[in-house]
Amino acid sequence: MKIMLKQFSLLLLVLHYTTHTQIPEKLKQCFSTVRTINNISEQSQALQTTYELLDNNELSIAPTILANAIEDALVLLEENRTKFNDFLDIDAIVDYLDTYLNNIDLNNAILTRNCSITPCEQRRCCRGPRGSRGHRGRRGATGNTGTTGATGATGETGATGETGATGATGPAVECGVNSLFINASMMTDLYNANPNTSFNNVYGPSTSFSTAPIAAWAMSIALFEQVPTVTQFVIPNDMDTTQPITLTLHCFNSLNVEAFGSVAFQIQTDYKSNGLEIGTTPPATGFSETLITPNHLVVDPTGFGVDQANIRYFTTSVPLDGTLIAGNTWAYVSIIRVLPSDDENDYSAQVYLGAISIEYTRICQPLP
Repeated sequence: MKIMLKQFSLLLLVLHYTTHTQIPEKLKQCFSTVRTINNISEQSQALQTTYELLDNNELSIAPTILANAIEDALVLLEENRTKFNDFLDIDAIVDYLDTYLNNIDLNNAILTRNCSITPCEQRRCCRGPRGSRGHRGRRGATGNTGTTGATGATGETGATGETGATGATGPAVECGVNSLFINASMMTDLYNANPNTSFNNVYGPSTSFSTAPIAAWAMSIALFEQVPTVTQFVIPNDMDTTQPITLTLHCFNSLNVEAFGSVAFQIQTDYKSNGLEIGTTPPATGFSETLITPNHLVVDPTGFGVDQANIRYFTTSVPLDGTLIAGNTWAYVSIIRVLPSDDENDYSAQVYLGAISIEYTRICQPLP
């Protein structure tokens, strides 16, 4: 019944486009990203017109202009992927724009389906539905390497310094990058010992006994009262705390056509060694560090069927302070949602925490 209601909501959304083509906040955010790619004067007329209408707070845009602007935006995003950092999910923005463009195409199909077949000279010919987007062509061949520039003049040779003492030969070593993970079943909160959410209809209908569920912890809207999701673990003894250490949250979001915006998380950690007190009353010191993740723009999954619905997987990361971890053996992590920075809209629905991973460099060990 829930999926049928979502399908009906999507149909109403499509019918709404045929008369109003109102611009949702999520689409405005996508255009704001495209606007920063290069000089606006170098972008297409359709995009410039759309920016001007959005700047004037127009509530709706002609479907033809909007469709052309979205197609031009998709081309710019594909051509300029390397300009964006890892914290901006370009694939998610492209998926959303493609889905929105398909909704506009569906409108055209609805409007033209009942056109009577009459000669073009007697009345304006009906426009057919927009065709599906063609496959992206292969990347062109790499151009020839340019000629090597002239070698500069050699500078004067400096005086030879004194020879230093020869150091002892160090042992052969082996190092590398390692990681630890904590899944949903290894977390808890104030009220639940086990994950409070199970997606039962991702890999098949929830009515099937053979379906494979996905367990996770629901993370409420930032403006709501937050119940921290927590975990604890033993710090690996091969962790090199002088090298970068990264904590990553592995999350999901489900289809919610009414919700839009971005999410951010607060991560608090505590590290202790044998004999130290834990808490907030001296000599305990409370949490060792408090970190805020970058904003993540939430994009709805697009696939669903009868009694089946996809979810979208996304990650967000923060660096941990190795100097606070050094010399300790026990760690504690507490996670809640907070309002996104830079006045971005807080995503108006739940997202779900599925796992935590910590990547670090191993301490080099002598070979046997």
